[in-house]
Amino acid sequence: MEHRNLHNEETLFDKAENYVKTSMDLFKLQLIDKSSDLIATLATKIVIVLIVSMFLFFMNIGFAIWIGQYLNNLSLGFIIISSFYLIVSIFMYCFRHRFLKFPISDMIIRKLTKSIDLDNYSN
Repeated sequence: MEHRNLHNEETLFDKAENYVKTSMDLFKLQLIDKSSDLIATLATKIVIVLIVSMFLFFMNIGFAIWIGQYLNNLSLGFIIISSFYLIVSIFMYCFRHRFLKFPISDMIIRKLTKSIDLDNYSN
């Protein structure tokens, strides 16, 4: 009888060990999936930001030349455009948490917690 009881304990221990290993493997795979999704999202957004930045860069050069020609002083056009970006930069610095940090943090948290079944890990 004791031999049978010992066998059941070993089987139970083996099943528990396999359950823990499988749960860890599942957690690792979910972490890889979430990380790759986050990296792909960030890389896509970076590429889009770079393309839009190049567009804005050349548009700003065009505006600076246009304003400079209108004022008959090319340098003044560039100074006006630069001053505009200085004001925007100061504004963004003052409100960096509201407009940059919090939205980016929220996006990362949403990506990492998307479709995670937290009930599976509470048992």
